[in-house]
Amino acid sequence: MSMSSVPEEIQLEIFMKLPANSILVCRCVCKIWYNLLCNPKFVKNHLIHTNQTMKPRLILSQTDRWSSKNPIVYSIDYDSVLSSSLSLSVSTLLSLSMPTSDECACIGAVRMNYPFQHESIFSFRVLGSCNGLICVSMDRRIGMYLCIWNPITGEYKDISPPQFDDPIPGEAFYKIRYGFGHDCVIDDYKVVSIWGDVESPGNCKMQVYTLGSDSWNYINNAIPYYFPPSTTSCGMLFRGALHWIAVPEVIVSFNVSNDSLMEVPFPEVIPPEYGEELDTGVGVLGDCLSLCVAVVTEHVRFDVWVMQEYGVRESWAKHFTITDDQVSVRGSTFFKPIWSIENGEILINTGQGLVLYDQTNGRVRKVYFPATAMRRNLHGLAEKVGSYVESIVRLGSGTYVPKITGNPKMQKSS
Repeated sequence: MSMSSVPEEIQLEIFMKLPANSILVCRCVCKIWYNLLCNPKFVKNHLIHTNQTMKPRLILSQTDRWSSKNPIVYSIDYDSVLSSSLSLSVSTLLSLSMPTSDECACIGAVRMNYPFQHESIFSFRVLGSCNGLICVSMDRRIGMYLCIWNPITGEYKDISPPQFDDPIPGEAFYKIRYGFGHDCVIDDYKVVSIWGDVESPGNCKMQVYTLGSDSWNYINNAIPYYFPPSTTSCGMLFRGALHWIAVPEVIVSFNVSNDSLMEVPFPEVIPPEYGEELDTGVGVLGDCLSLCVAVVTEHVRFDVWVMQEYGVRESWAKHFTITDDQVSVRGSTFFKPIWSIENGEILINTGQGLVLYDQTNGRVRKVYFPATAMRRNLHGLAEKVGSYVESIVRLGSGTYVPKITGNPKMQKSS
């Protein structure tokens, strides 16, 4: 039986279960399939299925501080990270440099083509991801590139950086914060930018870029906070809102659909127990908003909290505690859980590398990537790691990353 004799609704049901890269291949088979698989209704339903069933991927960039080469960007699938946490076979160990007892090798890194990679770029930062789209910024000699990018289709939208009324007098006192999310009311994507004096509460300004209108607009809401320069500048997307750490001790939430601000309180026990010697970061762990508190004395202790009922202060619960000695971190208070893996381990970005933490026995292992430009050199990862799913969502820009062929370095690392 040929596919042409299969009813269209059955074909759609089959296509719905395919991953995004398979859909792109199927679009090239014939005009009928192309029209069927490019239909906006199919794209939307496929995205819903993807978000519900498909495993995420990591995007990770590495820059050589001692050379003029552009950043190298890799994609790493969930199963490769899961496999790296398991015992490696003898044949695999013989083919790789032998990992020590506190290391595990991840061999699934795939080098990616990315926007503007042929121009002189000094850094590649992941500002956020949503529905398979990634918002990235790239610093260049003069100014920066800001774009929304679908890595699986290669389509991207170049965005003009926001222009604020007042000039930025000095980076030591001013810092721009970004966030990226989906407005479910108008079915459009937005980039949020907060700018202002980090030491002057109420002096921050906010602009929102909307993909459909290709324009930035000021948000009139007063922002009675300041954002410590030590915290990450990327907003954490959770339940349709972006979250940043602000002072006084609070998580500031921005609803992407109605452009409203609200506060998510810290756990009640943090200020009186810890005093002022702490640093904080917001994230998502499993299905919960998370808060990492770095308690700084002679050493650093990282307490990770989860909010079991979103918005309810009393629902904060301490999930686990780990020390800088365990994760081999020195001189940094950055600590961000990325994934809670199905075998019980947690993948963590320490800012100086990736580690897997086993909650059952307290084991911590560094993740390294043999046969790649990264290998064991993973310093400066704070805003160079992101999590995303593969999707066929279109940006409507008609601009695509040029594909490079015949370069073995662009193939899957092994």
